[in-house]
Amino acid sequence: MASLSPSLNVMIMAVRKAGRRIIRDFGEIENLQVSQKSAASFMATTEAKSEKALLDYLQEVRPRYNFSVRDTKEISGEDSSNRFLISPLDGEINFLHGIPMFSLSLTLYRDNDIFAGVIYNPIMDELFYAEKGSGAFLMTAQGDKRLRVSGRKNLSEALIGVDFAQSEDLQDTSDYMLPLLKKTIGARRLGCIPLNLAYVAAGRFDGGIYRGAKPWQSAPGFLLVKEAGGHVRNDKGAEKSAEVLLSKDMIASNDNMDAEITRALGK
Repeated sequence: MASLSPSLNVMIMAVRKAGRRIIRDFGEIENLQVSQKSAASFMATTEAKSEKALLDYLQEVRPRYNFSVRDTKEISGEDSSNRFLISPLDGEINFLHGIPMFSLSLTLYRDNDIFAGVIYNPIMDELFYAEKGSGAFLMTAQGDKRLRVSGRKNLSEALIGVDFAQSEDLQDTSDYMLPLLKKTIGARRLGCIPLNLAYVAAGRFDGGIYRGAKPWQSAPGFLLVKEAGGHVRNDKGAEKSAEVLLSKDMIASNDNMDAEITRALGK
């Protein structure tokens, strides 16, 4: 089992506490006969409960830190070096349809760089975590497992994760991704960008391509892939986290596959 730092201990405890709230709500989904309006209200309530659980715990144990909840809330603290970026729930459409592919995630920024990240799927009880310079891991009931990106080199054998924001133009996105996907063995859209990136880190996907991802969705996965020995960049070739996370297009893979993806996309 990996030795957890104080920061990771805090982050893992926080997402587990919030995850218990989400599990209870997920158990009610199949019993709900909801209109679009009531579904949105139910989702908002679930997210609010998750956000409150995360903030209550983190502010209790790290009261001097700064906190950002997606792009909706900023809480300033005395410690200017440390900031938690919080995503209370990603994969909301999956959640509302009873599909257990959603997550909550935390990213710790230290001196404006990604220091630690956690992505948690509470239904499957899979908790992906990484800390800068210490590797990436998957925590389950069976114990902790070190993560490494896949070793495949040929795009023709690759399974690629794809995801994009609902706001993206579907035709434009298809035109961008199709030249790559035609050369692979297959593609999977999970409907949850954090988990998609975590699967690249775990070697379940050989690469991933994402369009319109927000920093709170991609920041913890960026660190996971890097710490698992992978390669993350934007479509212009930039590799620094600040540039990649603010880009429209993001590509993750092992180093060998990155060259194949670059040729397929013409980037």
